[in-house]
Amino acid sequence: MCFSFQGEIRIAKVHDTDLDDYTFCGKYILWYHVDCFLKSLTILEAEGVVPEDLTGFKKLSSVRKKILQEKFAAIDVGTERCVMYDILVSV
Repeated sequence: MCFSFQGEIRIAKVHDTDLDDYTFCGKYILWYHVDCFLKSLTILEAEGVVPEDLTGFKKLSSVRKKILQEKFAAIDVGTERCVMYDILVSV
């Protein structure tokens, strides 16, 4: 189980769905801690995503950008780009 703390960087995966319950305009959002997101790249079909692909990345402070870049650089994310889903970043 993961716990979230105020001010922690989180990444959301936006999923399309046909379900009406718990959705907004046919979409639902699942939030992940950065480490949890990186461990789940294959399951989330997000291989090849880089920090600069994340919606909201440009709005982050330089310190938070560096944190994300270092965490992503520590894993092998491949060379394919993720274009299937919107990915958001929030703090």
